[in-house]
Amino acid sequence: MTSISPIYIILLVLLCLSVCFRKNKALLYFNMSLMLVMGILRDFTVGTDIHVYFEQYRFLHDYDDILDADNTSFEPGFIALIVLFKDFVKGEYLTFISLVFIPFFLGFMKFISYRKVSAPLALLFFYMWGIYFNGYNAMRQMLAIGTTLFFIPLLYERKYLKFAVATVITALLFHKTSVVMLLLIPFHYWATVKGKCLSKKWLYALVAMSFAMFFVGKTFFQSILMPLVMLYDEHYTYYVMGNDAEELGYTFNLGQSLAACLMIYLYKKKSMDFEMLVFIFGISVYNIMGMFSTFGPRLAMYWTMFGVVLFPSILSHVNRRKIRELACAFVFIIYLFVRFFYSYHFNNIDEVNPYLFR
Repeated sequence: MTSISPIYIILLVLLCLSVCFRKNKALLYFNMSLMLVMGILRDFTVGTDIHVYFEQYRFLHDYDDILDADNTSFEPGFIALIVLFKDFVKGEYLTFISLVFIPFFLGFMKFISYRKVSAPLALLFFYMWGIYFNGYNAMRQMLAIGTTLFFIPLLYERKYLKFAVATVITALLFHKTSVVMLLLIPFHYWATVKGKCLSKKWLYALVAMSFAMFFVGKTFFQSILMPLVMLYDEHYTYYVMGNDAEELGYTFNLGQSLAACLMIYLYKKKSMDFEMLVFIFGISVYNIMGMFSTFGPRLAMYWTMFGVVLFPSILSHVNRRKIRELACAFVFIIYLFVRFFYSYHFNNIDEVNPYLFR
């Protein structure tokens, strides 16, 4: 166990202060700038993909490598970014990593701004839930998510075909798994055009059933899913077979599931039906994929990220005259603190701690 880096504590305190003083724009923009600078100027040891990608980065030199699938596991768009960077910028590897982090971070900031929710609350969730730290680790995946978020207005404006084209192109260029974001289209159509949403009872049931599957079904369901994944792309078999690392703990999944139930309880229908539906779907995917490996829940990030705008909306609709709602909101915030310190102090998810500037 490594003592948590002071920079993480300082940023956490600043984010909490920004929530308390929401009208202070200077503090808000300072926090955003600090988060961006930390992501850009982190050292070679902060995160996983930052050093995993280095060997492949060294061997990519020309555009012929884009078509050479045996030379790299990268998608063609990411290879093209590397080649262009080497041709025109000729900077060091860490400078390239900095450029990869920027669209991820700015994509989320655009999403928060577009949905017109409280930016301080959104940033707090973004940080404490761990989405921000995912940008240190699953870099291509988060690059794909951040890029897709630039096109998210197309989804909300019901320009589904344009959004689908943008999503598929982004997936082919940067990370194939991001094609699953196409599922946002039927979710949005059902929740907004049709005006339907699952009742709270069904949302509770989804969370409960998915956790029950996670609890009892690892070996059985893994043997069923493996052949299906092999049909898709063998590069992604570690999503169901990647048990070389420590397996996901039951306590973490249980805590996350209970926290999702708190959000369901506090949620006021018609405020963000689409986001709630997608978020709970993501929690269910996290539980179900957690049966197979430590990597499987990465797929859930494409939907749980909607908590960034859902969390501020839910807290803004809490009835302060109802003790039960206030208590649930307080418990959820306590959970965020527990999750944060457990993940990045005791468990040190994907080696982001200690933090070092380059």
